[in-house]
Amino acid sequence: MCLLGAYSETFLNIEQKDAMAAWVKSLISEFYTEPRQIVSFGFIHSPKKSKRDQPWHLDYGHQVSNLFIPLNELTIQNSTQFIRGPLSKSTRMPESNNFPLGPNGIMKSEGKKWLEVVQIVCKPFMILKLHCSIVHRGNFL
Repeated sequence: MCLLGAYSETFLNIEQKDAMAAWVKSLISEFYTEPRQIVSFGFIHSPKKSKRDQPWHLDYGHQVSNLFIPLNELTIQNSTQFIRGPLSKSTRMPESNNFPLGPNGIMKSEGKKWLEVVQIVCKPFMILKLHCSIVHRGNFL
């Protein structure tokens, strides 16, 4: 079972919004065994030749998992980075969902001596699943 919330403004005037919603629901059914509610879906983009990294963050909180489908090849210069493993319950989620001190601040908060930061490179249209509590960002070198 998959519950779909309201369409985001991005999709309100798109003729194929219902087909897109059906495709997203089919992906959720394929990648998750337990019932899920879709909080949002849409397009994430960065202006061509952007030099601005996203801040390290969680989307919507500790209970949210993400499926990313890159529309172009992800390379060392334009890919998703994440910190491997979920955060412990002792690390408080910032009100903004952003972690301004990045991996070093998270490592200190977690009481660890090291964290593994992973970067994904892949071909277009690969489905990338981030589990709950995975801190991540878009990276542009």
